[in-house]
Amino acid sequence: MLKQLSSCLQWFLDATFKVAPQGYKQIFNIIVYTPSLKMFYPACHVIMSHKTEELYTMVLLSLKQIAKSARKFVLELKIIMLDFEAVMRNALKTAIS
Repeated sequence: MLKQLSSCLQWFLDATFKVAPQGYKQIFNIIVYTPSLKMFYPACHVIMSHKTEELYTMVLLSLKQIAKSARKFVLELKIIMLDFEAVMRNALKTAIS
């Protein structure tokens, strides 16, 4: 899915709490839009133990590093949509800059 994450410039971020496995706080989801297919689909799910700015930052920076080193993909975003969760917005500012 790294190829899809790198080829889609429009990401939608959200977290789901109710379906997280026992012992975890949430599942962080990245959904991408592919204009050629006119379709949205989930490209990444991360099971998280907490919902802190540091953990969101670590997840996003790790995705960038994995994409760059393992597969030679670059994650460059033009449009990011998310809810009003301040810690997620702050993490994006740190990870994307």
